[in-house]
Amino acid sequence: MLKASSAHASSPSLSSNHVSGAPPSTPWWGCRSYPRLTDESGEAQGSQVTRGVTRRLRKPGRLPDTALPTLQNGVAVTDLAWDPFDPHRLAVAGEDARIRLWRVPPEGLQEVLTTPEAVLTGHTEKIYSLRFHPLAADVLASSSYDLTVRIWDLKVGAERLRLQGHRDQIFGLAWSPDGQQLATVCKDGRLRIYEPRGSSEPLQEGPGPEGARGARVVWVCDGHYLLVSGFDSRSERQLLLYSAEALAAGPSAVLGLDVAPSTLLPSYDPDTGLVLLTGKGDTRVFLYELLPESPFFLECNSFTSPDPHKGFILLPKTECDVREVEFARCLRLRQTSLEPVAFRLPRVRKEFFQDDVFPDTAVSWEPALSAEAWLGGANGQPRLLSLQPPGMTPVSQAPREAPARRAPSSVYLEEKSDQQKKEELLSAMVAKLGNREDPLPQDSFEGVDEDEWAKYLAQIIVMGAQVVGRAFARALRQEFAASRAAADARGRAGHQSAAASNLSGLSLQEAQQILNVSKLSPEEIQKNYEHLFKVNDKSVGGSFYLQSKVVRAKERLEEELRIQAQEDRERQQPPKT
Repeated sequence: MLKASSAHASSPSLSSNHVSGAPPSTPWWGCRSYPRLTDESGEAQGSQVTRGVTRRLRKPGRLPDTALPTLQNGVAVTDLAWDPFDPHRLAVAGEDARIRLWRVPPEGLQEVLTTPEAVLTGHTEKIYSLRFHPLAADVLASSSYDLTVRIWDLKVGAERLRLQGHRDQIFGLAWSPDGQQLATVCKDGRLRIYEPRGSSEPLQEGPGPEGARGARVVWVCDGHYLLVSGFDSRSERQLLLYSAEALAAGPSAVLGLDVAPSTLLPSYDPDTGLVLLTGKGDTRVFLYELLPESPFFLECNSFTSPDPHKGFILLPKTECDVREVEFARCLRLRQTSLEPVAFRLPRVRKEFFQDDVFPDTAVSWEPALSAEAWLGGANGQPRLLSLQPPGMTPVSQAPREAPARRAPSSVYLEEKSDQQKKEELLSAMVAKLGNREDPLPQDSFEGVDEDEWAKYLAQIIVMGAQVVGRAFARALRQEFAASRAAADARGRAGHQSAAASNLSGLSLQEAQQILNVSKLSPEEIQKNYEHLFKVNDKSVGGSFYLQSKVVRAKERLEEELRIQAQEDRERQQPPKT
């Protein structure tokens, strides 16, 4: 289960824990708020522009009531991007087809700025989007209504490459993680991949979203896949997942979400394979784990808020509190405030560093090569940084503890010997689980420590209104009826086994299929469990979802072994006279 929590930005208890090796000073993507951009009349321009002054995440508070210093851009803003390698340089695209580069002082704006550091000219129509290169310093890509993508060398202030082949408005563009390719999604219904240093024409083309209301693209799964958020022909928002090696074959998977006017903006975390999606004016942030194989999309708990937000951005992994197993920290722009939102995994042994959740992360604030080197054909790799706090032992090296045996759920039901009380318990569960219109997330407990699974039923009952839908309620009722009929044939032990299946959410047959065991042998169960848990580890291409299935299957089979052992002991006891 993935948990998300938010708190108002002015809360004094909020802090952001940096780890060793983090940037020495808070870069602009780590600030609570940003300089305000205005035109010459003083009116704010552009849907992505926010107002504010420089503040560190560690020092939340209210903005002053006095007038704030501004950047006077001169024309309406269409997009902006902070330089990842120079935290005081801001690139701003305007409707006049120019890109202005602004230099913001380290201490923040103290006065109105009217003259940019540099102006880039070359596009003939207004610019739609800007994207900095992920590895090379001073390299910026821009797309325009003139149907071209241009790549600029900011060190010399000149256009160096031009990409062509689009037949309509370019909705979005994204650099590949290695910085060698560039993907675009276009209003003409096509998805394209370019190798900018090799050719101005696309390397590959494939069918994109059918709708023409907007789209975005991001590279996922170590750069082997492309995720596109867009609309279908009926204006339903959808996600499309493409293999980067076979765009012409079309999407490998398509997922419909909802009907809403705003385009979903994806933020991808390569360390966990999770993508967050939301749009301007939305009250919900979708969260999915992406897999390079079926079922491709694994839905996790979404974050919902009572009021709509105007923006939502994913902060660098160094802003997360890894001691609390916080795998993502975001900033949510509301109408009058900016608040942090934390996403956490529930883990039992939080005293250990969860190295399966926090692999070494890329140092995104240091360039791997210069613009001149990249344009000359060189490639680079980012430096990696360990997120392990000093003094914490990785959970993979933690001593294995014998889990404390809780009273099994079958004992609880045994005390409720009256059949009517059993059905009352089921009815109470169904009442809690069946009153939501939200769709069923596929097992929202990914990555939970083995001991945490013993709490599975209690968590669902307490949180069922948030994580489970009507489909589970119907399936639970059907499973209960079927297992009760089978239990009648086995007597008391059969009822205990059926109760274990109901309360764990996994039948005995399903558990045997997952672990590939035909007989209930402790040795075979342990052997297959260790093998399957290892091969499904996140570090070797597995997923939290698959690992959690393996853990649940093992626990269900071990409970069945305990029930059978108890039944054997009772048979061997002499009858009472």
